[in-house]
Amino acid sequence: MRKRLLGVMIIALSLFSINVKADAYYKNENGLELTEFQYKVLVDMFSEEKIEEFTEEDYDALHVERMIEGKYKYKVEEFETPEESYPGGLVPYVFHETPSKKLTMAVFNNGDFCTITLTVHWKKPPVVASYDVIGIRVANSMIYDDTNSFDAKMDGKVTTSYARAVKTELGLADVFKITNGISYASLDTKVRKTNNGVVYGSYQHATKAITLTNASNFTFAGTGYGSVFLWPSSIKGTYDNMSGVYDTLY
Repeated sequence: MRKRLLGVMIIALSLFSINVKADAYYKNENGLELTEFQYKVLVDMFSEEKIEEFTEEDYDALHVERMIEGKYKYKVEEFETPEESYPGGLVPYVFHETPSKKLTMAVFNNGDFCTITLTVHWKKPPVVASYDVIGIRVANSMIYDDTNSFDAKMDGKVTTSYARAVKTELGLADVFKITNGISYASLDTKVRKTNNGVVYGSYQHATKAITLTNASNFTFAGTGYGSVFLWPSSIKGTYDNMSGVYDTLY
């Protein structure tokens, strides 16, 4: 199936400052107004449900005011993606989709660091509800600071609570208990920008019950699931081994 990929590194087409007040095309439940261009870009990056819950803080963090049609452009790719994940594989794009889930990674250039937003959107309810893991691994770079902004929507309610965070210089992940009514989960963090840095993103779903201790018993490694999570052989079979995504840090 051919999919449209929206790269998320903003490239300025002009160097002068501009102040444009466009008519609002969309207004969410928090009163945030978006132009048609901004709305379409953000829906491609995340989902309609996620945009509906955006706050003023989200708006500022993503520099939505810079998303002006004709002044900034976005990298657009087309690629073939399988209906099933490649077991143990890695999809070299910031977007990957299976019949049950859609994984998107956004990389925003904020000067000496990049803000990373990794989001999984569930397209149908999971059968098993246990401890899932969402996170990133970096290569030729490092985690910038203590930023770890997590949120998920389950059973119609948004939560910002996770069961455990796992952080090293190589990566950051949140382990959380899902319900069968999960809609999405998202993780925001910051990574130091380097010329040859790469960020990898992965979401792993537990296909059978697992304890929090075992779910958290992983290291960040390129040989792990989605090129991020490496569990001992006695544990890794619990997870679905969904392919990961990656992008470079410009």
